[in-house]
Amino acid sequence: MSTLKVRKYRDVVYAIYTHKGKTLKISANVKVMDRYWDLDHVKKSDPHHKVKNEAISARMSLLKTAMLKVELDGFEPTVDLVRKEYIKSYKKSDQVPEKTFIDDFYEYLDSKRSTRSKTTVSNINQTIDILVSFQEDKGVKMSVDTLDKGIFNRLINYYLDDMDYKDSTVDKHLRVIKAFLKWAYPEFNYGFMKYKMRRDETIIHLTEEELMKLISADLSGTLERVRDLFVFGCLTGMRYSDLKNYNKSWIQEGVIQYTQKKTGGIAMPPLFNEAIRILEKYEYKLPVMSNPKFNFYLKNLFRDLELNRNISIVTYAGEEKVFTNIPLSDLVTTHTARKTFITLALSKGIAIQDVMKMSGHNDYRGMRPYISISKKHIQDASKKWDI
Repeated sequence: MSTLKVRKYRDVVYAIYTHKGKTLKISANVKVMDRYWDLDHVKKSDPHHKVKNEAISARMSLLKTAMLKVELDGFEPTVDLVRKEYIKSYKKSDQVPEKTFIDDFYEYLDSKRSTRSKTTVSNINQTIDILVSFQEDKGVKMSVDTLDKGIFNRLINYYLDDMDYKDSTVDKHLRVIKAFLKWAYPEFNYGFMKYKMRRDETIIHLTEEELMKLISADLSGTLERVRDLFVFGCLTGMRYSDLKNYNKSWIQEGVIQYTQKKTGGIAMPPLFNEAIRILEKYEYKLPVMSNPKFNFYLKNLFRDLELNRNISIVTYAGEEKVFTNIPLSDLVTTHTARKTFITLALSKGIAIQDVMKMSGHNDYRGMRPYISISKKHIQDASKKWDI
């Protein structure tokens, strides 16, 4: 089934042809503000509504003619064939339509609708919206011919200064843009598109007191299973992907020895008594559920137990450092268990190389954020040397 319609994205009007889930978007070269737009046409309140509506109708007419021509020639009116016929109609009148950077981006968006999550599709859509605004607000025409370090720096400043976005959001949009460029223009070298994002290295972890409160809580049902699995992760440092695959055969001589799913490296955490108690409780078959569900119940569990200590999170907007206090109950995830294990192990004075063997780290760089947390242990240990 084929459809023809008019749609406005941000302030730009497009003639849209859809056939079997694939879409062809053709810019009508018409810009309309929201207050002047009514579903598929420009309102009379727009001073230039006649000219704009005629331009939209002309573009729709050409698109429809292209579709009918393909059908009359005895072919299925696929998006590719209609596009080719549409371009031919312009060549006949010496008017070759310019396929814009944004047009290509919308095609990229459509290609991902059936294979990517709603969140990913939404992220792509947001990126397109920002690029359209950037072009209009700054008078910049985005294309692979104009996209260079100068334009890139202007775009970064637009994100930071005009949109007031934080580093993490800018980084998210840039990853979308790079993925699009790789898809649409595989020969384009975007090596200059480098943005140094300063990440917050705050380690979200439980204190020993919070862990004990969690262990001793009187729970039942789903929250009890969530608590037990999370505590087991806190006592072993296992990632959730490994907890889901746990096998009794991994227990060897008082440790759990297993190959990590994420890295392929070997990890050998100790088997504490509380961890053994949890395993025996479930007959060595840990209760598991999907990661999103687990995180959902985990946050509810922490709120119920009032494990809501405020944690200062650092974000960046260009050179500006922004501090935000967020409750632990809002930040806790499955990965918090692994971070808790590493943090508490270091604070107890276990040598860093031994902690790395337990957690399966094979690079000291991955342990760097934890070092500052274990400073108190270093201070306490230094008191043994009285000089």
